[in-house]
Amino acid sequence: MSVNKKDIWAAAGATLVVATVVVLGFLTLGSPGKQRLISADNRRLTDIAQLAFRVNQRWDTTNHHFPATLDEVSPSAPKDPITAAPYKYHVISPNQYELCATFAYAIPHDEQTQFPMWAHPAGPYCFKIDPSQSWQAFYAP
Repeated sequence: MSVNKKDIWAAAGATLVVATVVVLGFLTLGSPGKQRLISADNRRLTDIAQLAFRVNQRWDTTNHHFPATLDEVSPSAPKDPITAAPYKYHVISPNQYELCATFAYAIPHDEQTQFPMWAHPAGPYCFKIDPSQSWQAFYAP
């Protein structure tokens, strides 16, 4: 059985096209590892929004009292999708608390026009939340 030169060139061309598409895909979308970290960051934002909703529901508007811990709000509170560490929660004042997470990538204010309250740097960051303000958009990451 003889191999035709046309077949060799066709196979080489097809291999080159496939390799080019794969490289362009990685350059455009990033590696699977990067996509995993972006997905984890999105999950963190969703978790923080859910926790904020629950804390805000428990906030006593008359006495301005927040739950002492997230366990009071949700005994099975979500945890960081990568480290499985609990999210941090601190009461700052009678009208304000913060929920904290550590993010792999930054979302600057200029890239987050629809929900600017979700902007955050890479690394540890705390969202300061005042339930007496309008936070409807906060729950829709």
